[in-house]
Amino acid sequence: MDIEEALIQYGTEAVIEYGKMSGITAETFIPEQCLGVFIASRLIDNLGWCAKREVSYEKMLTQLGYPRDPDLEHDHGQLKADIAIYENSQPAAIIEIKKAEKPKDVEDVKRDQEKLQKLTKRLPIPSYLALVISDDNRSPVNQQTKRVEQNLDHNVRSGARHKDHRTKKWEWCFGCVTLRPPSAAPAP
Repeated sequence: MDIEEALIQYGTEAVIEYGKMSGITAETFIPEQCLGVFIASRLIDNLGWCAKREVSYEKMLTQLGYPRDPDLEHDHGQLKADIAIYENSQPAAIIEIKKAEKPKDVEDVKRDQEKLQKLTKRLPIPSYLALVISDDNRSPVNQQTKRVEQNLDHNVRSGARHKDHRTKKWEWCFGCVTLRPPSAAPAP
C-alpha cells in the first residue's frame, strides 16, 4: 500500500468512526487532531510504520544533520508536522492534515502547502496533504475538490464519496495531495 492510499483509507475510516462514536451531526466536524491520532495509529498498527504526532520541523531538520542557525529557527521554529513518518530513527515523510469544506478552508490548505514547500526546500523528504473534502451546501464535493486542485496547482487523489450519516444531504471524501513525491526527495 502506498502512502497516499494509506492516508485515504485510514482518513476515511477515521471520519466514519468519529461520526459513529461522537454523535456529531456532520462528519467534517471531526477535529484535525483526532484525524491525526487515528491515522498515525493505523499507520503503526497496520503497516508497522513509525508515525509520530506533532513533531517540530526544526527537530526533523536537526535529526537529518542540518545545523541549528538563526534562519532555521526563524523559518521553522514553532511549526510542527501533524504526522511525521520515521525510518531508521530519521524523518522519512511529512503529513499535514486539513479539512476543506468552505472557501476559507481552501485558503488554509494553501497556507499548509506553502509551509511544507518552504520546509522541503531544506528537508529533502516526501510531503503530503491529507484532506477531508466536503461540499459547503453551495457546491458539490467534486467542485470543492477542483477548487482545492486549482488553488494548490496539484491533483487530489480522492477516495470514495460518502453521504453524511445522519441527513444524507451532503457528501464528503478523503483525499491526498503529494507535494513532494518520494522520487523527488534525494537523500540528505
